[in-house]
Amino acid sequence: MFEAREEYSLPGAFATTDSSACERRMKQAILVTTILVAAAGILLWVGIIRAAIPVLKVGKLLRGEYPGGVVQVDGGTVKAIRSHTPLVFVLGGSEGPQSEVLVRSKQFAPENFREGVPVSIRGVYDPATATFEAYRVATQCPSRYRPAPAPPQPVPGAPGRGAP
Repeated sequence: MFEAREEYSLPGAFATTDSSACERRMKQAILVTTILVAAAGILLWVGIIRAAIPVLKVGKLLRGEYPGGVVQVDGGTVKAIRSHTPLVFVLGGSEGPQSEVLVRSKQFAPENFREGVPVSIRGVYDPATATFEAYRVATQCPSRYRPAPAPPQPVPGAPGRGAP
């Protein structure tokens, strides 16, 4: 009537014949896969969005080469600080006084923010008011990170130190 059956079990993670344990492992595998795919998708989306932000110099922004929307402006220096709270300053380009733009930001001023410091801004430019609303203001590293100037070289034939 009844047949004798031998059961074989495999060592390792799938050694059980319990169907509820198999279902639980399958659900865990699906959950982990879903999380990994979602994380990869988010990273890809953020990378595409970041790469889609145009980067301009101050002069190009003011000459009308601004495509509209969010833009990053590099290569400018702080010409004048009007207010620290809220942050309002004049950003100047390398083309002279005709390449200056008023920048407003709700962000706090960066640590080494002062006149003459190179700055990068990201936000939206309004050509009608000639005002840039920045949601990100970043300064370059302070000058203490630049190498010190080389000492002057002695002039050949000139008397050196300790010469009579």
